[in-house]
Amino acid sequence: MIKVAVYGSLKRGKYNHRGMDGCKFLGETKLKGTLYRVSSYPALLEEGDNEYDAEIYEMTEEQYRPIHNMEIGAGYKVGRVDDNIVFYADTRLAEHCKSRCEQIDSY
Repeated sequence: MIKVAVYGSLKRGKYNHRGMDGCKFLGETKLKGTLYRVSSYPALLEEGDNEYDAEIYEMTEEQYRPIHNMEIGAGYKVGRVDDNIVFYADTRLAEHCKSRCEQIDSY
């Protein structure tokens, strides 16, 4: 089983949460970094000490694969916090965020 911590559009009540259908909600956590608004979704940069709300889900490889493909295709990279996968902004998206996006406190 794979554990993923989500902080953006995959959270409960957000527009991509349908991609979490069948995944087991394990609880809430905090992720550190710097959060930016990119169009209608957030991007978390690994740098920074701000804390943001996230949700942890457990899923199978079959459930994980489309989420992984969506996030990688949108400019994210796989990181880890404890034993959870986190999708952080990749280098290119992070540079875009720093120069063109609004830093936000929550999403």
